[in-house]
Parts: sequence; structure tokens; C-alpha cells
Amino acid sequence: MRQPWCYCAEIPQLSAAAQVVILRHVKERTRASNSGLLTHHALPGSQLFDLGAPDSPTPPELGLPGDWLLFPGPVNLPPPGALRRLIVLDGSWSQCRSMFGRLTKLHTMPRLSLPPPTRPPAMRMRSQQREDGMATMEAIAEALDALGDAESAQGLRALYDVMARQHLAARGGPAAIGLESAPSSPDAEPDDDQGGS
Repeated sequence: MRQPWCYCAEIPQLSAAAQVVILRHVKERTRASNSGLLTHHALPGSQLFDLGAPDSPTPPELGLPGDWLLFPGPVNLPPPGALRRLIVLDGSWSQCRSMFGRLTKLHTMPRLSLPPPTRPPAMRMRSQQREDGMATMEAIAEALDALGDAESAQGLRALYDVMARQHLAARGGPAAIGLESAPSSPDAEPDDDQGGS
């Protein structure tokens, strides 16, 4: 019988350089590999909303001054002080495209688009459809790093590694045999868990 996973003791309390608002696809609520919820717990000033869930609070108004959307595209980083709130879509790439299509306020929002990750992932909980694909937690960490918040970025990276190790060990993947830099597990969940990049 599979034991429930608890990361409570591993979750840091980080003060991010910008408020993070996570818009999570409702189908991600029950996925063990979803990293959006743990990111929310690690960033006390953040907000998380499940889109498509009748019991989820209404998301805040989007497109306010200082709102930037974390989303793939040509590399684009905000000038210092321009970004006050980072909006992040959390789900598979197809889920994120669907949410983006429905939320028209996102279409005119400035985008924070990251370069492909230079830090090779220690482990992958899901296969990635895009070369620049990352888990939501990884993408937020990279975004915070780009904003000059290296401490919060490192805290999220460490938490992601703990989550990935436990997730893959339970599936008999690379973490179970100690391959810290192993490629994607053949048992990794399909589709990506990306946070806009």
C-alpha cells in the first residue's frame, strides 16, 4: 500500500522579492507530482487559485500595474522594480495553454520569459514537451533568481529536489538507485508540469 507523502518538515518559509500568484488547473489538485501547492506553502505571501473548481475562491483582478506573466517566449526580463506580482499558470503545457486562452487579461500582460535552464535537473517527475520546460516550482525559482532573489530561488530548488527524490523513489525511478543526475525516468508522468516556462 502506498504511504501518503508529507513534505511538511522540508518546506522553507521564504520571503520572495515579488508576490507570486499561482493559477492552477483544477486537474492538478490530485496529482502527486504537482509542485504548485508546495511552492505556495513555501512562499507565505503567495496566493493559489484552482481554475475550474467550484469551491475555489475567485482569482484576483489580473493585469494590474506591476503584473507580469511567467510564460514561454523570447527571453524577456523586467527592468528593476517593474515587476510587483508574478502570475504563474500551473499545469501541463496543454492545460496552461487552455487557461491562457480563457483568461483574456493575460494576453496583454507583459511576460517574463526565461532562457532555457542552465541547471540540469537532478530528476524529472514528468517528461517535458518543450526544451525549455520546467516544473512550476523550478520555473518560479528561476524567475525569482532573475529578479535578484537568489535566496528564495535556492530554497525552492532544494525543496523541488526533495520532492522529486521522494516521488521517483516511490516509483522505483532514478532516486531509488541513487542516480542524482539521471535523465528522465521512463516511469515519469507524461506531459509537463510547467509554470510558464
